[in-house]
Amino acid sequence: MLLANMFSSPLNILAFVCGTIGAICIALFSYPALIRLIKTKDSTSISITMFAILSTGSFFFVLNGIFGMINDSGSVPSLIGVTIANTLSFISAISTLTIKLMNIYKAKKRNISEKQWCESLIKKGGKNAK
Repeated sequence: MLLANMFSSPLNILAFVCGTIGAICIALFSYPALIRLIKTKDSTSISITMFAILSTGSFFFVLNGIFGMINDSGSVPSLIGVTIANTLSFISAISTLTIKLMNIYKAKKRNISEKQWCESLIKKGGKNAK
C-alpha cells in the first residue's frame, strides 16, 4: 500500500527523488570530519558547538519524520528519505561529538591540553593509555 501511494503520481516520484538526493547529501555532510577524526585521532579542529547543534537538530528531525509517518501526513515518501538521512547524520554527529568530549575529558583528567592529549594518542598509534 505504501509503495503504491509513493509512486502513484509524477509529483510523488519527484518528491521521493528530491528527498532521497537531499537525504544522501545531509547524511554524508559530517562523515568526512568523523573519518578524519578516526584516522588522525586529532579532535582539536572539531567545533563542539557545531556538532552539538547538528546532533540536536538531526535528533529532532528524526522525531519529526517518525511522527509525520505515524500521522500519515501525506508526504510519507519524502519523510522516509529525510528520516533516514537525519538518522545517519545524527549517528555521525553524535559520534564525532562524543570522541571530542572524551578527548577533552581525558586531557583535563591528566592536567594537559586537548592538543597534548591528541598528540600523545597520535604518538602511541591511537591506543588509549590509561
